[in-house]
Amino acid sequence: MNTFVKWIEYPLSSVKPGESVTVTGINGNQQLTRHLLNMGIAPGNRITVISGSKNFPFVVDYAGTKVGITWDVSSKIMVKKS
Repeated sequence: MNTFVKWIEYPLSSVKPGESVTVTGINGNQQLTRHLLNMGIAPGNRITVISGSKNFPFVVDYAGTKVGITWDVSSKIMVKKS
């Protein structure tokens, strides 16, 4: 029997601290996309949310480097469960 698993994309802003996810895309302008890519937040990369909520910056870990981003920016980063 063949089993197909469909992943669901959702914004990083909905991920709870401690969860690891894979970046699937960035819904931002060219400047924002370039900035995030330079920080290592790129499609295919796995990141872990350290902390964050709507009222506080999101801190994510990518390959041992902690990066802080605003809630608005985190809502433009699309992810899926790793």
